[in-house]
Parts: sequence; structure tokens; C-alpha cells
Amino acid sequence: MRNLDLKFEIRSQSEQLRLIASLRGKKRAFCPKCDRPVELVAHKKAASLLKSDIRGLATMANVGTLHRLHNIRGRLLICSNSLYTFFDNRSTVVAGI
Repeated sequence: MRNLDLKFEIRSQSEQLRLIASLRGKKRAFCPKCDRPVELVAHKKAASLLKSDIRGLATMANVGTLHRLHNIRGRLLICSNSLYTFFDNRSTVVAGI
């Protein structure tokens, strides 16, 4: 099965909201900075992966390194695409050199 390039025009704001709502799931949401649906990572898991804390995540989100979203309950979630991009682009330090 090949990928099809789907192109469409959203005619009204209500259609746009329905589309965004359909892209949302328990662990997925539309990230406006990535301009696509992404998986979400809980802030505690993201902090653990980054060996950081909530302040570190907030700083990274404020400068645009990480994309933060909030669910309907107000819980902080991190866009997995921005998290993985950060990991891919970070510099590594070799101990003992």
C-alpha cells in the first residue's frame, strides 16, 4: 500500500476544530509548532529522560526547544517530536577526554 498525499481545504473554523479534535487521542494531540499530530509525553517522563526537572522543561519550552501542550485537565505534556529532535541535535561529551 502506498502513501497518498492528501490535500484539502478547510472551509470553516468549525471544520478546523473538528479536524483538530479528530487528531486528538489519549496520547496524541495536534502540535501547532510542529503543525501535525504528535504523541505526547508526560512532563515527569520527559524530565526523567532529560535528567532535568519541571523548571528545566519550562526553560526549554520558553526558548522553543520543547513544545508544551496542556490537556483538558491542565496537565503539562511535551510534544514527543520536539523531545526527539532535541535528543538528535544535542552535542555529546565523552568523559575522560
